[in-house]
Amino acid sequence: YAVPWEADKPCLILDVGANCGAFTVWARLAWPNSEVDAYEPNPEMYKFLLANTEGLGGVTPHQSAVGDVDLNKLFLGKHNPGESSQYLGHEQEEAWIDIDVVEPDTLLSYDIVKLDCEGAEVYILERLDLTQTKFVMFEYHFEGNRRLCDRIMEKNGFTLIGLDVTAIGYGVAKYQRF
Repeated sequence: YAVPWEADKPCLILDVGANCGAFTVWARLAWPNSEVDAYEPNPEMYKFLLANTEGLGGVTPHQSAVGDVDLNKLFLGKHNPGESSQYLGHEQEEAWIDIDVVEPDTLLSYDIVKLDCEGAEVYILERLDLTQTKFVMFEYHFEGNRRLCDRIMEKNGFTLIGLDVTAIGYGVAKYQRF
């Protein structure tokens, strides 16, 4: 997830799909003057997020998803909790839990945005205030969604600076506004 941000420069970070808090902890250690808003809707993973960020400072955890408020169900992952999604796909079970959801357009504008939201990337990026944002990185699960996100990012003045393809239709994309 590394992006070229000066270590001592303050920044506001959005971590959507924070899971157990790995990126949140890494970001706070890499950028000690950062503030992180970490969103994780799965109550079991939220417990790990709280435990892993306890005493770290600069982290505001939220037990909710960021996305379409009409999709207030979290379909559970078939293989692990990190596959849970507001969208029922081939990685999710038909079993779900009810969750709180926050609309992206109600959030602040962040310097750095990290999305690991199992298919909600397009919805979020279309509605998120990116006026202050310098870097966006997201995990994608469908090549079509990645291409839609690429168009959204280009329209907002971002350039693709990294693309790690982990399997057909899966990977991590990184964008920077110059």
